[in-house]
Amino acid sequence: MVERDIGHIWIGPDDPPSLWMDTWKAAHPGWRYRLYDNAYLTGRRFRNQALIADYARRGRWAGVADLMRYEILFEEGGFLPEADSICLNPVDELFVRRGLYTVYENEGGASGLMSPFLAATAGHQVLAEVIATLGRLPLTDANAPWTTTGNGFLRRFFLEDRPELKRQVTILPAHTFIPEHYRGASYDGPGKIYARQMWGSTTDGYAAGRPERLAPQHASIRPIRMDHIIRRVQERAGVRTPPPREPRRAGRKVMTILAHPDDAEIYMFGTLALYKRAQANLHLVIASLGDRGVAKRSGDRPLAATRATEAEMGAMALGARLTNLGFGDGRLGAERMGLLAAIDALIAREAPDIIFTHAPEDYHADHRVLSAAVALATRERVALAYCDTMNGTGFMPEVGIDITDTLTAKLAAIRLHYSQQPRRYVLAARDLALARGREVTGAEGRPHEAFRLVGVPGQRSPMRLLPGAVTPVGGKG
Repeated sequence: MVERDIGHIWIGPDDPPSLWMDTWKAAHPGWRYRLYDNAYLTGRRFRNQALIADYARRGRWAGVADLMRYEILFEEGGFLPEADSICLNPVDELFVRRGLYTVYENEGGASGLMSPFLAATAGHQVLAEVIATLGRLPLTDANAPWTTTGNGFLRRFFLEDRPELKRQVTILPAHTFIPEHYRGASYDGPGKIYARQMWGSTTDGYAAGRPERLAPQHASIRPIRMDHIIRRVQERAGVRTPPPREPRRAGRKVMTILAHPDDAEIYMFGTLALYKRAQANLHLVIASLGDRGVAKRSGDRPLAATRATEAEMGAMALGARLTNLGFGDGRLGAERMGLLAAIDALIAREAPDIIFTHAPEDYHADHRVLSAAVALATRERVALAYCDTMNGTGFMPEVGIDITDTLTAKLAAIRLHYSQQPRRYVLAARDLALARGREVTGAEGRPHEAFRLVGVPGQRSPMRLLPGAVTPVGGKG
């Protein structure tokens, strides 16, 4: 059976939610308890130490905790509940067999999202595969922990990378540990509930779990200086601490206003990833809920929630803000005036440097309506970039942006929208990018995304606002 060891991971600069954590100790008096804190983090070397050091350097402690969790469970086994959860019932009856255990994030597991592993028998092979897979992650791709080491990573790992390994994992129904989702869904069935997830990181609600003074058993968590902790972690990874950088100017303010939750990934994710590298401020705006995006599920509210989660995953991969205007999928034409008013107010408030939107000649009615609304709302105040159409149909591009270095990330981002049967879009986006590359460069193997630009009268060419290698179509100019 799983070792009767229980523990919590809590690292970083903040006080722990010890009121919540202590409920697990109280409910399991016969289990050995251990706290994996900053002292533990700096006192050993991990298999994925370089990745841990990179997350720590950037203050992304959730990613550090995920990476620690996988290695601790592989080496020691036991049970590591989330620190931002409250124990309602002891779990002795849950982990009665050898194996690896986790829990779906949403009731029923419809989204495929699951929490990082909760419990394991030491030495489990699936954990070894997970650790090895994360060890191959380039540091440049180590973005939002939610997508690269946590829930989103595990979904991709079991659905795309190693689906055969999923049979070796016990995935408990969501209500077992997550009876209430932060989006509002609540379980009211007969199944036994063992814990309540408090969503501390998602809602910034850790204060509710902290006492006024730290309990003595948690005192080692509070570091005097986090730069010292980070330096120790980097030293164990063989990383020399670089000198402090000069402050950089704020990046360009880039806004996309698109119709559906997966449009940014399909039409321009490669370009947005280049903006991210240039430290631009990215704001992804989606006009519709996407609630009619799958055949035979028209108007389905759970689909809208699923697509919202998919869109959040894409935005997190870019480090971008995300706004959904909340209009009905397929009904933008009937909402023209409200749509125009919403976009006009958004542009006035945000004052972006450039806006990406659909081309006026796009095949999709929602795309055409939105394109016209964006053009009216800008009133020649903001540079516009019209994106390509599906398969390039009817679109006459003016410039191409080389996405050779970001094509893989683009295709992976399209796959995040699993409710849309994304394989067809992955193939279409790849083929179009390669075709546009041939058109722009006259050579094979340099994928491009294509756009048409509309500048602001009296200002310089909007080409200066684009990232990366930008070439007029035909290679001239």
